[in-house]
Amino acid sequence: DGIPGLIAPKVIRLRNPRPDLAAQSIERVGMRFPLIVRLAGTHTGRIVGLFDNMADLRAAITEPGEHIITEFVDFQSSDRLYRKYRVYHFGQHRIFRNMVVSDHWNVHGKDRVRFMIERAELLEEEKPLLERPEGVFPAAVSWVLEAVRSRMPLDYFGMDFGVTPSGEVVLFEANATMNFFPFLHDPRLDYLKS
Repeated sequence: DGIPGLIAPKVIRLRNPRPDLAAQSIERVGMRFPLIVRLAGTHTGRIVGLFDNMADLRAAITEPGEHIITEFVDFQSSDRLYRKYRVYHFGQHRIFRNMVVSDHWNVHGKDRVRFMIERAELLEEEKPLLERPEGVFPAAVSWVLEAVRSRMPLDYFGMDFGVTPSGEVVLFEANATMNFFPFLHDPRLDYLKS
């Protein structure tokens, strides 16, 4: 948080939350709706829901276990699609891995096959981003990515992010356990292997 041009949504983690305590925690940290609620420990993000108000959120927190509540930041592009980018940092080097496009805000790698692969224009949009190992981004986006790298005291980490229509970077995730592989075995995606 605090990097100009970067939106780092507020996040809280609650163990076996009771609706009243969850509401108090959300208010205490100043989170704004809409809020995403998901179960902790699910790599692909088992989503409980996206909630626009406290009453609906309180009614949804019924399952025991740890929950992660995150502010939702709309990063939908002008074509009404959502783009998630992934980069890796190896020491001082940045490597752009991919851009996955979806018709849903909860973008995952599986959307490449479910939504993106049959849309040649989306594959063609991704290819120029791979022209340089570090990715081809506007200067403001590259600056934010480097600012995040300078804050992370790790030799290796990956970062997933979106870009708002106004050009701000929305941080989804930055951690040292992000998967670089596997590649999909489809000739239309061979450009990802170079």
